[in-house]
Amino acid sequence: MTDTWYGALHDEAAGCFEIRDEHDKRLYRLFCVIDRKATEHGLTYPVVCYLDGATKAVGTTLPRSTYVRLGALRREYLATSPRWILEKLP
Repeated sequence: MTDTWYGALHDEAAGCFEIRDEHDKRLYRLFCVIDRKATEHGLTYPVVCYLDGATKAVGTTLPRSTYVRLGALRREYLATSPRWILEKLP
């Protein structure tokens, strides 16, 4: 059975979002930031910027350091202008 969920993070990772997908008692997580001001920093449209990912067993927690790192990645990304992104490959 699969269960996909998304939501806002808080504390050290405030301003980041996570997408969770569960398979075989494991949670797979993608962490991102929604950049609504991307057009003010060189991009054509607002973007969802992927920051990091993680996996863990259901019922366990990720270390606090994961969330501290996410907060730092978010701040680093939002401090760039123009924004850095991966471009579509030919």
